[in-house]
Amino acid sequence: MSQAARVFAVALVLLAPGWLQTSPALKFTLHIDLIQSEGSAPNDLAKLVTQLASQAVPPGGVDQTVIVSETATRMEQHQAFVGMPAGIVTLFRGDGEYGFDPSARTFWKEPARLSAEEISGMLAAKPEIKVDKTGTFETIDGRRAERITTTLAVPADVVSAPIPGLPPNLVVTIDAWVTDAVKVPGNRGVPVIDQKILAQLGLGHLKQFTDDRFLVKAAVRLNFVSGLEMVMTVKDVTQVQTPASTFEIPAGYKEVRPPLGRGGR
Repeated sequence: MSQAARVFAVALVLLAPGWLQTSPALKFTLHIDLIQSEGSAPNDLAKLVTQLASQAVPPGGVDQTVIVSETATRMEQHQAFVGMPAGIVTLFRGDGEYGFDPSARTFWKEPARLSAEEISGMLAAKPEIKVDKTGTFETIDGRRAERITTTLAVPADVVSAPIPGLPPNLVVTIDAWVTDAVKVPGNRGVPVIDQKILAQLGLGHLKQFTDDRFLVKAAVRLNFVSGLEMVMTVKDVTQVQTPASTFEIPAGYKEVRPPLGRGGR
């Protein structure tokens, strides 16, 4: 072997941890949209929410490419969304949640989404939680999925100041369609719901709403916003080999303050 070949071989070994070594991961597209129910008569609050949402969510919704490995998750958004430009990448890792903007070559560490005071206030609400495994199935993106309906109800006067027309109880309904046809590496959950916050609120059992199966679709509704729901749909699921650098902040990026302040997106 020539001296040049030896040097090249040594270089490959040294570089392998950064870009040559790969690990199994799950890759898919997550589509998020706000849907107005057909034939519904939205109340005044729903009209206001729809107006505000139209300024934050692009027509037709937003797509994110999600890559989940055994130790980390990467989400890259393809359209401007809730005040953030297209191209933003969010990393969920063991050492925290980070974001970076390739166009500006900047990165930031996301602070806690809720303060200790906010956690205490939510604990005082003592939400009533019901999980219904319906036993009904649909085919979504070619996979058989069961619908699980979860409802969370809290007294309105606990979580907000009195608002005319607000019902006495605020109810969040989540319809989740889950399948066992897709396996996530390391049984790692996709960060659609912040599991750390759930644990702090004593609601860790809410993980039951997926029954440890893969979430292919979810629809979220609020009882005080009639005729409007947020729908998340997964498509184009594939198994890939991913280098460790996929979940790292690119070299040379400058650290800045989180663009949207505390609370993330």
